[in-house]
Amino acid sequence: MKSILTTALLTMSCLTAYTHASAQASAQAKVPFEFSVGQRVLPPGTYSITEVRSNMIEIENRENGTTLYFSTYPSDRVKGKPNMLVFSKHGDQYFLHEVRGGSGEYAEDLSPSKLEKEIQRQETARANQQSVDIAMNKK
Repeated sequence: MKSILTTALLTMSCLTAYTHASAQASAQAKVPFEFSVGQRVLPPGTYSITEVRSNMIEIENRENGTTLYFSTYPSDRVKGKPNMLVFSKHGDQYFLHEVRGGSGEYAEDLSPSKLEKEIQRQETARANQQSVDIAMNKK
């Protein structure tokens, strides 16, 4: 499969460090589209991303009262563009793929859902996958 192309969708002002070493580090991002995380589809809105412990993040949208927890694993794609939510885009569907923090020193991946894996298999032949980055700022 071709490597994921990144497209900056939204750059937020006042980017600040989202430190990996500090548990409870939190940042916010305004996501302008519906997206999937695990088996859940989340509406557009402002989301707080908090690293609650190593390899575990909390995704919260206070506007609609949604709070979800997801396991993560370290990514090797850390270079540049810190404080980002990275989404895989398949057709008109977005999937949260990665959370980048700090000054580019770490990134955490989320495992793709069954739906995303199926769509990836279908798109491999078409090479139609895109990636979208959403900037985060510290709360």
